Amino acid sequence: MLVRLNGSNSTVVVVSVAWVEMRSTLAALRLRELVDTHGTGNVSPLPGAVVGAGPIRWTGHNYDSRRDRRTVVIAEVEPLAGAPTPAYMDGIADVAAEFPRP
Repeated sequence: MLVRLNGSNSTVVVVSVAWVEMRSTLAALRLRELVDTHGTGNVSPLPGAVVGAGPIRWTGHNYDSRRDRRTVVIAEVEPLAGAPTPAYMDGIADVAAEFPRP
């Protein structure tokens, strides 16, 4: 899922959330260990065109994940406009990682 959020002061961020279902709990544990390692580039978010944005440079700095049995939820946030703080974007990632699977 890719969502564009318009905030105050002309701040715009894009949020990517992926739900990855694994074959076993052990496999999900291993995937989460991998995804929580910065720079692994393990899940490709949808392109920015999905939300009317150009190419998005995903850095992995504004990120959170969680595991629910065999499912790993991966949330990442990047700025599109304005100057959102890292804490603001991390907070959005924390909340997005809790989204239930659609």
